[in-house]
This record gives sequence, structure tokens and C-alpha cells, in this order.
Amino acid sequence: MEKRAFTEHIWKKLWVLFFAAFIVLYPVRGPCQAINNTSIQLSYTDFHQQLESGNILEITISGDEISGQFLEPLEREQSSKQVVKYSRFTTYLPSFGDAGLFPLLQ
Repeated sequence: MEKRAFTEHIWKKLWVLFFAAFIVLYPVRGPCQAINNTSIQLSYTDFHQQLESGNILEITISGDEISGQFLEPLEREQSSKQVVKYSRFTTYLPSFGDAGLFPLLQ
């Protein structure tokens, strides 16, 4: 009976320790996180600026949708003051078109 009580006591301490470590380390996880591979929705103006600065690695145009990958991840601060890095993006061609887009892609 004593051995069982001792074992239960150890398990309770381990659970408390695990829970405390989770509470303490969870906020730290964000800044140490790797690149967030989800796509960010960019305005066409932001896309054009990234393109002009040479930060677009590749794009795919399908209809009026433009999706692609950044050369260097785009960093954006969230409302929680956490910085998220995006490696991919999506934007849309304006309805009036952009004759200056294709020369920039070459």
C-alpha cells in the first residue's frame, strides 16, 4: 500500500511540474518559432514593393490571383507583439490590370 501511495505522489508531482513548465515556456515558444509557412494576403501595392526590392523568389499567376514565395521571409508584427515570418504570399491583380508588372518579372 505504501508503494502505491508513493507512486501516486510521484505522478502528481510530475503532472504539476509538466503543467508549470508548459505555462512558463508557452509564451517563449513564439519568438523561437521557425518560419511560419502559411501564406500572407498582401495588398497589390505591398506585392509590387516586394517585387521592386527583389524579394520575390517565384510567382504563379492564375487568372487574377498571384501567389508565390519570398526570397527573404516577410516579417509582420501581430497584435500580441509577436513577430511572424511569412515565406509565401497571395495577392490579386487590380481590375484595371498592370502593364508594368511583366517587365518587372524578367
